[in-house]
Amino acid sequence: MTPDPTNPDYLEHQAIQAQIDKLTMQGELRMDSTVGPAGSASYVPKSWNLDAYRDFLARNRATMPQMNGALPTGTKSILDLAKSTIDGAEGFYPTAYYGSKNPKRTDPKNITVRPGDFDDNAPAQASNEVAIGYGFNLNAHKNWRSLFSQMFGFTDADNHAIANGQKGLTQEQGGQLRDHLILQFNADIDRMLPGTVLNDGERAALISLAYNAGAGGLRRSGIPDAIQRGAKPQEVAQMIRSFNTLGGQLQNRRNHEAAVYLGAKAQAFFDNGSNRLPPQ
Repeated sequence: MTPDPTNPDYLEHQAIQAQIDKLTMQGELRMDSTVGPAGSASYVPKSWNLDAYRDFLARNRATMPQMNGALPTGTKSILDLAKSTIDGAEGFYPTAYYGSKNPKRTDPKNITVRPGDFDDNAPAQASNEVAIGYGFNLNAHKNWRSLFSQMFGFTDADNHAIANGQKGLTQEQGGQLRDHLILQFNADIDRMLPGTVLNDGERAALISLAYNAGAGGLRRSGIPDAIQRGAKPQEVAQMIRSFNTLGGQLQNRRNHEAAVYLGAKAQAFFDNGSNRLPPQ
């Protein structure tokens, strides 16, 4: 049935959905499914209503303006700092690939996922990780298919090929995906630290941590709690250095994140004879 474009219920649903799509693309919302009661119109199997929409925003939108304080302090803004930190640690891989802790990663020269190996329903844990681009974890983002369709215009067949390692992303598409996650994790940090003002380097470092360990991993690390109770930057930097290094595999990344968090204070923190300052 073709919807009546003058139907008030349809117009309200379309207007709200357009806002949802825009905020989701900007990384300000996390959404895996719609909410609210089933719609009465056959062309809207689950429709938004204003009460459900307001409730949804209250629960899922950042509590502070996006990229709070995101003005360049030197030559790099928050987004630039986060990009350079993440790009240097993750690297770019065009096709879906096995994560470093996935037991199916048996050939270090060919880490592309084999057809049939990826399971959308597998728990989001390191032993199941399949990622793409700049470390976008497909297991951790269960709505990746709808996101790829919306962001890149991919069809179901395209997404099926992605999941089987038979189709890849361009570096530009990988960058779009990375930026989407940066904005999404920025919103998560706002929720973890309501009312806390962070400078550009501090926020960029936390975004990089969340990008690597997930928002839940960052929350469980105790780092946001330490910041909220007023811990000194050097104390937070030490927590960053020791957080989830995977037996030392991520130590260089954690050192760099600690240095980004400290900014101008990093030299003094690392220059104590026992720590190595990350290469610039």
